[in-house]
Amino acid sequence: MHLSPLSHSPPVTAPHRPPREQRLFPEEATNASIIGTSGRSSVHCLKMAALRPACSSQRTRSSKKIESDAAVFTQQPTDLVVVAGQPVTLPCSIPGYHGMVLWLRDGMALGVNRDMSGYPRYDIVGDHSKGEYHLLIQRTDIQDDAHFECQAIQAAMRSRRAQLTVLGKELFIFGSYPRQQW
Repeated sequence: MHLSPLSHSPPVTAPHRPPREQRLFPEEATNASIIGTSGRSSVHCLKMAALRPACSSQRTRSSKKIESDAAVFTQQPTDLVVVAGQPVTLPCSIPGYHGMVLWLRDGMALGVNRDMSGYPRYDIVGDHSKGEYHLLIQRTDIQDDAHFECQAIQAAMRSRRAQLTVLGKELFIFGSYPRQQW
């Protein structure tokens, strides 16, 4: 019995998939970058801080090295005390960084880059081309008494958390003082 190959049938092949090192899930594609090479294959690793543990320690070290070469905070917010009603500026400078910058107050996002439309007393000042994203708060209020933080989103970097303490305008003095006789 002689079997001849079926010439009219298309060959059966597995669906094309890129090599394992190059596969990314769609949601990872925008947050991933090549952080190093291993032999002939590129290594992809997420730069988002929360997902870094999924990468090997060697890859994480490479990721941090590239991030530190690309962007470094030269000014970060510091703890400040201000009297209510006075303006205050919290510094944030990241020279050479051209991605999105986010300010947070007690962990809640205030706005991205220079858009603080939801907070009319807040503004981002400084020379954008030099990487300056200083947070200016006009007429501070007791509600501004909080922790503030500046984040460089694409570099997955965050500044130190700074405590802004806002003192009330009224000064209360407690103690015993002699009463004046009228």
